[in-house]
Amino acid sequence: MAAGTRFGKSYAAAKEICPRLLLPGEQGWIVGPTYRLGEKEFRYVWEDLVINLKLPTARANNNLNLGDMYIEFPWGAWVRVMSAEKPANLLGEELDFVVLAEGSQIKEQVWTRYLRGRLVSRRGFMIANTTPNEQDGLIWPMFQKGQDRRIKEYWSGQYGSAEGKTVTAEEVEAVRQELIAQGREDEFREQYLGEFLVLGTKSIFHKDILQNMLEAAKDPVRICRVDTELSGDIQRPKLNWEMEDDEQGELEVFAEPRGSLHYAVGSDVAEEDTPQGDFTTAHVICLETGEEVAAWHGTISPGDWAQKVAAIGYYYNTAPVGIEYNNMGAATCNEIKKFYTHLYRRLKHDTKSPKMERKKAIGWYTSKKTKPILVSDLDKAIKAGELRFNSAQTIRELLSFGKDKNGRLKGLGSAHDDRVMGAGIAWQTALQFDMSPIDDDPVDYSDYDSLAGVA
Repeated sequence: MAAGTRFGKSYAAAKEICPRLLLPGEQGWIVGPTYRLGEKEFRYVWEDLVINLKLPTARANNNLNLGDMYIEFPWGAWVRVMSAEKPANLLGEELDFVVLAEGSQIKEQVWTRYLRGRLVSRRGFMIANTTPNEQDGLIWPMFQKGQDRRIKEYWSGQYGSAEGKTVTAEEVEAVRQELIAQGREDEFREQYLGEFLVLGTKSIFHKDILQNMLEAAKDPVRICRVDTELSGDIQRPKLNWEMEDDEQGELEVFAEPRGSLHYAVGSDVAEEDTPQGDFTTAHVICLETGEEVAAWHGTISPGDWAQKVAAIGYYYNTAPVGIEYNNMGAATCNEIKKFYTHLYRRLKHDTKSPKMERKKAIGWYTSKKTKPILVSDLDKAIKAGELRFNSAQTIRELLSFGKDKNGRLKGLGSAHDDRVMGAGIAWQTALQFDMSPIDDDPVDYSDYDSLAGVA
């Protein structure tokens, strides 16, 4: 839960775990970035169960100054406050729940290395209640997952201070006017509206424009599963495809194809299973309106993806399809050319030619030279109003994309950038696609020093 200050985040978290503590043997931690910051949730639990309900306790202590706040019930349930300041103290226990108090102030590695494993054996759950802040690298990616309807293991919500019971809309408006007069609007939106804005201040892309897009983001008009099958000759097979309505499908359609319009598809390809949890993506852009009309996001093998992304291309009026050639994308590029010819191509040096002639090669290649081009062109299009996104997940990734401390362009913190790259390749395809037929002669793909998209 991301919420403004004084919304009642701690109270809401306590109300979630109180019923669990009535179950025999239920056990959990309230973990704060400091011991004191975990006290509020514990105090609400104490007031509800010990003071108001007068439940018997086997052992209990609610004295913050003693540094060991806990409640143990006769039926074996217990809850204890812990601090993330010394992560080594967070080892050993098997837990049914963990509450991350002010979770955006807790370091990502505290969750990934020390806390998440405590929940595995008992199939436990985690609650993170926080006001967004500048250093967050943990909650933002979780929040994004919670906004994805297909990820059932996560839920996320965002609330302003005035949506709770302790702050009035008039009080929030007074603070807004005061902070805006001081040039601190971002601080207001973060602290009182619960928005993940500070990530956007580091973003490459224009955060105000993207925030407006986010507020206007659309629900898909249709959610589909893309079914495909190859038939005929092995070397030149025919692709049979069908779009099936499926609420658990990976393709979100925001606008159906129209015969009078033209489209472009861009795809970032990942391995089917990666330690980083990367995803394969595709974005469809209408060339006439600049609108994102469809988005695919999921995990799939690169070979199978060739069929799916080709089907999406066929569905959108045989749109030009741009695929990132790097890494596993090479397998997709080599497979798709068997049954789809309307593909993005770059110019490259043919090392087998005596004069190093430039030949056309399938796919977008991302390098130190071409990634800034992709990002810059995407940013220009967003600022100029030439490109508009409908997917809230895409917009959130754009907001969390920027330069890290080493100057690398990537998702900030632990945020993903699969959708950013897919959208950028779609835009490059829209700008610079080539409809010429594929060369039958094999091309040496070992040299990638050319600028992408030169036609």
